[in-house]
Amino acid sequence: MRAETVLNSPLAAETDFYIPPGSSLAAIAATLSAAGAPANKSEIITASQRIGVGKKLRPGHYRIPEGETVRNLLHSVAKGKTVTEKFVIIEGTTVADLRQKLLADARFANNNASNATVSVDDAIANLKIPHDSPEGWFMPETYFFKRPAKAADILRRAYARRQKTLAQAWENRNGDDNTAALQTPYQALILASIVEKETGGKRDEQGLIASVFLNRLRKGMRLQADPTVIYGLGETFDGNLTRKHLRTDTPYNTYTRGGLPPTPIALPGEAAVRAVLSAPESDYYYFVADGGGGHYFSKTLREHNNAVNRYQRRRKKK
Repeated sequence: MRAETVLNSPLAAETDFYIPPGSSLAAIAATLSAAGAPANKSEIITASQRIGVGKKLRPGHYRIPEGETVRNLLHSVAKGKTVTEKFVIIEGTTVADLRQKLLADARFANNNASNATVSVDDAIANLKIPHDSPEGWFMPETYFFKRPAKAADILRRAYARRQKTLAQAWENRNGDDNTAALQTPYQALILASIVEKETGGKRDEQGLIASVFLNRLRKGMRLQADPTVIYGLGETFDGNLTRKHLRTDTPYNTYTRGGLPPTPIALPGEAAVRAVLSAPESDYYYFVADGGGGHYFSKTLREHNNAVNRYQRRRKKK
């Protein structure tokens, strides 16, 4: 097929392909042909040389629409018009969840190859987070990137974003007695992680949930937060929280220990952090799930026990 004919040939369907760094012209031509370009490897090599882009083709992930010509496809690759991709860190997930998600994502090349990109574990260690655990320190958001990409870049951006937003929220916190129980931004991050897990992202209740915990901290009451117990159980937790679990002491058991747990228990979203640092004043010290995705709040233990009995009966009837 003549080079000019190849260059003017349209794509029969949308073409999606990835060119790894260091690929030769022959390898790129083979990739394009296999991805659906209407020409074989040799024809694509000749066509790219004909329009002067044979040595200019760039690595990356490309998506070329149906009907586009081979000429325009080659120019797009020469100009590096790659696809913008996204990686989502979900609110309430843990650092362990994030690590596994990054390692399983094929878009991040050689996550575990010591002679290539820095591994996920090394990337976290290299951030030199000033606490014993990296838990809580990565901001749940959508991060956009272009391939080739490294998991380490996502981690650096998420850590920097967390540092910035936490500092801003702490600077703008309520200056009243409501947040006086929190002495440092890190304590606010810990409590925000508990609020995030208790509410499951239900933002309209995060402020009130935070007020309950702040009230309990100020009064010297134990937080008695189930998600902290579950976090402390780690991989031994089978999904069924029992009375025995609540009595089993760990550094994260807020039934057996006072104050906050030693670290966050998840990656809280920005809304949860703001909810903690701008929590409304309330007289509530207890809450229980109402079975409809929300919570019933109580001022006294008697009222709380009545609510627990009521909602437990309701659940048993279903």
